[in-house]
Amino acid sequence: MSKNKSNAILFMFLYFKANVVILQNTQDIECLVSSELYHRGTRRCYQPLEKGPCQEREWLVLESSISGVGVCQSKLTCNIGEQAYLNPYGGAYCDCEEGKESFRGKCENKFTQSICNQGEILLPRNFLKQNYCPQKFSCTSITNCPGYSKAKNDIGQMFGKKSEAVEFLKSFVCDKKTSSICCPEYD
Repeated sequence: MSKNKSNAILFMFLYFKANVVILQNTQDIECLVSSELYHRGTRRCYQPLEKGPCQEREWLVLESSISGVGVCQSKLTCNIGEQAYLNPYGGAYCDCEEGKESFRGKCENKFTQSICNQGEILLPRNFLKQNYCPQKFSCTSITNCPGYSKAKNDIGQMFGKKSEAVEFLKSFVCDKKTSSICCPEYD
């Protein structure tokens, strides 16, 4: 999954949660819709995992899973083949870069023989799952996904019915027959 798609999924997760838990500042939501984090000290939006208002060797990360607020934290040093991602519960974490899968503590190329036996290829863990949803999401009926209806209405009002934002919501459909979407798994 690309870093941009991963961030988009994370921000949709936060937006869904923001519609379940009332945020203290409406600017938090405005920043989330722009895929940015709100920094209280400067009252501005900034890109996550960037220096922004932070000091040297720090970057802006998510404060917690129920806010769109960013806080400064020391930068992580990821291993070779890994990159940093926002943690939906606060902070950041390192994981394999796109096209690789962690296997026995190392990032290995997917869909290649890699470290497998002759005639075998390394497949992603979820490759055979019928209704694939990203990590921290599960395929859930839209009626059982807190925040989805409000997020859909808010995004439709803000950006119009044929906007990229509404198309993005459609990308969360995991089972058309049961009207299910990839819904964030809440605490």
